Amino acid sequence: MPQYTEQFTEIHQPLDFGIYQVLSPGNHYTPYVALNDFHRAFFHVFVGNMGPAAEITIYVMQATTVAGAGAKLQGKWATQLDQDQGEAISHIAIELQTEELDVDGGFDCVALWFDVDDNPVEITWTVWGVCPRYPPVPTTFWHQIVQ
Repeated sequence: MPQYTEQFTEIHQPLDFGIYQVLSPGNHYTPYVALNDFHRAFFHVFVGNMGPAAEITIYVMQATTVAGAGAKLQGKWATQLDQDQGEAISHIAIELQTEELDVDGGFDCVALWFDVDDNPVEITWTVWGVCPRYPPVPTTFWHQIVQ
């Protein structure tokens, strides 16, 4: 449980991200990241402009290595989004507890799978490690931390 005096950067670590990508129709995967040092993961996906009749479904995948060995669906996914839902821009948050993974089978790595239909979709995503097993988390990812 976070304490009042802990800094955000001490208990949250960005594990991977993709900045402004235009995904063509088809299947797209993010790199796998290991969660073995965290109790939770948080995925933030920002869906921007979508082509006419474009649709996107976002799935969480799990694997036994960061190379994607034994990859399979984790069981969580974002509701299919399409341009007809009114908003051209959507923020999607997917929260995952590591016990929701197949830990008995050695699955401790996760990635996102974007299934895009019909037309291109603009997207940005970030994967965060949350609730570290050994706080504080390393700060080597950050160029600068202002407190």
